[in-house]
Amino acid sequence: MIRLIRRRLQRGPGQDAGITLVEMIVAMSLTALVLSLVGTMLVQVGKVTTITNDRSRSTAEAQNILDAMSTDIRAGVNIPGNSPVTWAVRPGSEATISGEKLRLITYSDVARPNPIGMPLQVAYSLESGTIVRNVWNLPASSSSYPLATAPSSKRNLGSKVTAFTLSYIQGTCTAPAASPCTVSAVTTTNVGLIIGVNISLTVQAANSTVPVSMSTTVYLPNAGSTQKYAGS
Repeated sequence: MIRLIRRRLQRGPGQDAGITLVEMIVAMSLTALVLSLVGTMLVQVGKVTTITNDRSRSTAEAQNILDAMSTDIRAGVNIPGNSPVTWAVRPGSEATISGEKLRLITYSDVARPNPIGMPLQVAYSLESGTIVRNVWNLPASSSSYPLATAPSSKRNLGSKVTAFTLSYIQGTCTAPAASPCTVSAVTTTNVGLIIGVNISLTVQAANSTVPVSMSTTVYLPNAGSTQKYAGS
């Protein structure tokens, strides 16, 4: 069609140098079709880019939450307190914060005031769709655990969390049971058997339209052993 139009325009004097209305309509229709296809392609590319960016934001926020929790759990420590031993992961009956999901005694913060240091008490809670890391001031001695006062500081790890579940891995199971065996809650009965935590969450970051679900299993290397520290 383009070649036909070019021939028409290149005709010499005395020849018909114009094009018909039909030819013009066909040319315009083809041009409109090409522009429509290009425009559709650009719109689709824009949508894919937006979705990819949204997914990346949600993934990054979910990963930040998992990284922070994993650091605390891996550094969880059993300490000698009042009888029985104060275990790294605390029973759910000790929860004192609205939306509290997990409470730990942990060495995750190494900036302690003495060579061995005092472990922290940390609790994670879900408050209005936000994962909050609650931290208590250091106790005077091991017999002070678990701390019942209000947390001394809070830090928001991620917002727009639409789902957040935990399960716990026990070191021993009552037969018959799958290995590893998991339980949905920490109690005063099984607290000494917990060796790991399964974390699952769904996050849709701010200004993102794409929720992302992630999960991880974190083990407690110090489970089953009692760690001494200065002042115990």
